Amino acid sequence: MLLAPAIRQLTDRLVSFNRFLYLLLAQALAGVLAIVFSSGRLEPLSSGVVVTTLSFIQWQIFGVTLAKFGMDQVAFSAAGKNPAFRSDAGRFSLTFAAPSALMVALASLSVFSIPLALAIFVTLIIDVYSVIKVAEHNGKRDYLTAIVAAFFNYPFFYISIILAAYFFPLTDMGVALAFVTASFLRFVFILAREAKFRASSQSHSFVISYSIVIQQLLNYFLFRGDQILIGYLHSPANAQSSSRTVLQEYLYFAKFPEILSGFFVAAASFIFVGNFLRSSDLAREDALALIRSNARLILLVSVSIVLMFIAYSFFYKHDELPALAKAAFILQAILILPVNLATYSMMREERIGAIVENLGISLAIALSSALLIFWLAPAQLINWLSWLVAAQMGLFIFLCLHRSWGTRKAMYAA
Repeated sequence: MLLAPAIRQLTDRLVSFNRFLYLLLAQALAGVLAIVFSSGRLEPLSSGVVVTTLSFIQWQIFGVTLAKFGMDQVAFSAAGKNPAFRSDAGRFSLTFAAPSALMVALASLSVFSIPLALAIFVTLIIDVYSVIKVAEHNGKRDYLTAIVAAFFNYPFFYISIILAAYFFPLTDMGVALAFVTASFLRFVFILAREAKFRASSQSHSFVISYSIVIQQLLNYFLFRGDQILIGYLHSPANAQSSSRTVLQEYLYFAKFPEILSGFFVAAASFIFVGNFLRSSDLAREDALALIRSNARLILLVSVSIVLMFIAYSFFYKHDELPALAKAAFILQAILILPVNLATYSMMREERIGAIVENLGISLAIALSSALLIFWLAPAQLINWLSWLVAAQMGLFIFLCLHRSWGTRKAMYAA
């Protein structure tokens, strides 16, 4: 009898870990489908369709990052502390997300057609609700919601448009309808899951923290700003700057660090648990100590990344992007962990102001360099863009280790 609670606790942990693995598998499926879609090996999909679709997805992700105002972090944290917590995500989506969605949709008209801009507007409103609710259920360790929601996100979308492309020409309208359908199905499923928990939970409203909003936007541009820029390089006004096949190849290789980041960040929560940079005064010493204590693991991960990238490269059909430009994606993948370690450490110490400053400085220097290259030699920007992303990630790490972390500031309230 005395062992019953311990056995029950162990069983609950194993079930949670098992569902967490299924969630990683759902992410892996989305990654594999994204690779296949962008590889150039599917004959019905032209380079123009692939570049437009992948750029559209990045704009939509950017929009969600803006419109959710960091409230997914609030919901996750609050639900983790209080399983009875229930966010008023519906009211938030209509009050705050809808105006942001309209702003992003109008801005996207400079790059996309009206159907895609409308799809961005509609899906941002319902996806903000879905993202917040998935984070909330993760905080309650209800991973089943996240698993099914993850399938209705990108896997369903990619499968739909790949199959559709074999039966009729894929247009912007077709891409828009497929994405809206996937988002709506996820939304309906989450509503159904919410009904199960509603009776045993209490609704809470959000208090917006604009520091978190700015930090999340800048963090998005640190990792994916280049993919937003690709949309403009693909627009008719800049059609001569880079061929569509080169842009498609760039987006294909940009998926490599993007896909790995989800897995490595999740693994870091187990590998580096308890290892944080404690303050700006000790950051360099902490970092060196962490490197020394995990030297073999770091070397193994780095070599594994290089080998995976080589295998990843063989799958792409064309070969127009210079090898030097491709090498930068390896460096990006390696820098993912230290960037997130620095960010998590500073957020743990509630030094959000310093994070925003370091991100702002890094992005400003990289953006200035990109504009200078585009002004002097537009056709060469695509060859240097990946290195600018890697450089800004490295600069962010350097600033976190050498600049003062400033004063503490509460990051959010719920």
